[in-house]
Amino acid sequence: MMLGFPEVGSPKYGEILIVPDFERFAVKVIIAAEGSKISTEIPILENVTDREYYGRSATEIVGKTDIRYNEEQGLLALIYDNDQMRVLDINDLMNGQTDSLRENDYVYYFSFEFCKE
Repeated sequence: MMLGFPEVGSPKYGEILIVPDFERFAVKVIIAAEGSKISTEIPILENVTDREYYGRSATEIVGKTDIRYNEEQGLLALIYDNDQMRVLDINDLMNGQTDSLRENDYVYYFSFEFCKE
């Protein structure tokens, strides 16, 4: 999915919010910058039987992170499993170390690439 602000160019300041709604099985993504806002909602665990019984966890980048332009940056991973869960280090995902993903039933990985115009 690509979100942007083509009508206002590249904002200098902004925020990205990724808000899991565990009760509704959805994730809301909000990007706000310099008076503009874009949001979307992404359904998760669609058509999964007994999804309300799945354990859940999340791993994220903590604190402020410098933006690296024209490079994918991982921000958050939501992890779901119905019997045994392995929490991942977001840095492992960012570095392509995905072997531990196989131990979880579902992982939703959110990453962004910031580009300058």
